[in-house]
Amino acid sequence: SHFIEISSALSEVSFPGEISNKDLDRAMYGIWSFQYDFNLTVHDISSGFVNGIDTSNVLNVKDCYRIGRHSVSVNYITIGTQWLQYALYLVQNSTDDSIGHEEVEDAIAMTQVLENYLDLKQWRVCNGVAQQ
Repeated sequence: SHFIEISSALSEVSFPGEISNKDLDRAMYGIWSFQYDFNLTVHDISSGFVNGIDTSNVLNVKDCYRIGRHSVSVNYITIGTQWLQYALYLVQNSTDDSIGHEEVEDAIAMTQVLENYLDLKQWRVCNGVAQQ
């Protein structure tokens, strides 16, 4: 079932050791697909309860931060921003200090800069403006 798949993908994200980029990409794709296909919020997935079903995988600040950073790194900026903003929410509203407040804010700021750059680049292409 889809809930077993997401549980498996979430357990890969929370893996305590090092995982390969290929493993991370597969886990991220599973999470993005699940989030999109079932119209779920970041909170829905990170809380460990999806549509009333306990996935037994609660994501902490560091998990949400990593999902956000990886999403942005592969140009899933909107979804990455959602995950980073939720990581910031967790930092501000819990005792979880696995990632510092400033680090999450810096990642959000860099994501906004990247998004503005990509918007400008797209505008230039659409309007025939030469690249500088």
